[in-house]
Amino acid sequence: MAHQIVPVFPRSVDDGYNEFLSRWAAQRMPDYDGSVPFWPCYSIAFVRANDPRQRPLAVAAYHGHNAKSGDMHLSGASESPMWATRDAIRWMLWYPFVKHRCRRLTTITARDNKRARRFDEKIGFKVEGVHPKAWDGRRDSITYGMLREKAFEMWKLEEFADGQGVGVRAVGA
Repeated sequence: MAHQIVPVFPRSVDDGYNEFLSRWAAQRMPDYDGSVPFWPCYSIAFVRANDPRQRPLAVAAYHGHNAKSGDMHLSGASESPMWATRDAIRWMLWYPFVKHRCRRLTTITARDNKRARRFDEKIGFKVEGVHPKAWDGRRDSITYGMLREKAFEMWKLEEFADGQGVGVRAVGA
């Protein structure tokens, strides 16, 4: 299975590999200037199953977890659309909604980033607001949200969560 994509979970938030992944993602976000850091965060790399070096094709970074409201923010980047398999997307949503029992997931993107917006909408995020000139002082940003119920319904996370240990690799394992 040359194209099987698997998640790689760092062992902890303080894991050096976790910090590497969040920086990897930030470097691939063309509009990210670092003014609003998303570190500390928890990151998941998506790699080819047969890659012994575990080079990321994509990274999902989760930050700003508010345990009281149940909200968590998602930022991400990829080098290739090859990572976005059905199971990879399920893992990306499994982490906040199953592992952390979040009630909602939030992502923000530039209004003119059509590729990111198309991806967010295709996987079930809904537009929640448009913020004029909020992206970089010139361009609009769009806030997207996904509720737990929508993720479970659309991505069948209930049955996916039952097999959560299958195919998961941790660094050094």
